[in-house]
Amino acid sequence: TALLESLMNLLDSGATVSPEQLGALLAQLAPTAGDWLSLVSMLVSPVLTLGLIHYMLTILRGGVDAPFTLVFSRLGCILKSIGLQLMILLMVFLWMLPGLAVTWLPLLIAMVWRSMPMALAETIMYAGMIGAMVLGFRAAMHYSMAEFVLADEPHTGIRACIRRSVEIMHSRKMELFLLRISFVGYSLLISLATALATGLLGNVLGNTVSMAGQLLLNLYVFATLAVFYEAYRPRQA
Repeated sequence: TALLESLMNLLDSGATVSPEQLGALLAQLAPTAGDWLSLVSMLVSPVLTLGLIHYMLTILRGGVDAPFTLVFSRLGCILKSIGLQLMILLMVFLWMLPGLAVTWLPLLIAMVWRSMPMALAETIMYAGMIGAMVLGFRAAMHYSMAEFVLADEPHTGIRACIRRSVEIMHSRKMELFLLRISFVGYSLLISLATALATGLLGNVLGNTVSMAGQLLLNLYVFATLAVFYEAYRPRQA
């Protein structure tokens, strides 16, 4: 944003851009340490999630004394974990396309019906957005167990993980939806605790409470979803 504002100011002024000014603008494009850290976190997060799921499943299956180092046991799947996430995002987007197409429908109608009421156009657009969200959410529920399949069986292919997830979630999407809804209360409780800690003790302790609460909630969510996967995963005869 700051780079865009600087560039627009130079263009608006009508002044000639000197090499020094151009160099300063290009320097703003150089990635910072925070940018690199965010990129590494984005790349590593999926494979660490697989390791955490594997750790949870191991405990569920009787490995009570399983070492926490199992969280790093799926590092060999880093490319596959990223590929799985990208494939899921693509498939969810494809599911959303019909709804997104409806949001553009008023523009096409307006080309032949220039007196189309604005209320009708807005209704169609809102219907399309709602449809896209519903279809996207439904697709996300379809593929929600794919990570668990890959964490449990790391040699499974990406498409096979997605197919297995669809099999597991067949007729169980509402059950998982209600399960996820049950976590909303904990999120609100964390937000309230964060607000109280920030107001009474300052921003630093408030952020600490927020991060600790989110960490504990995420662990609880993954443990609960691991129980769900373990209960419904296909068993070989």
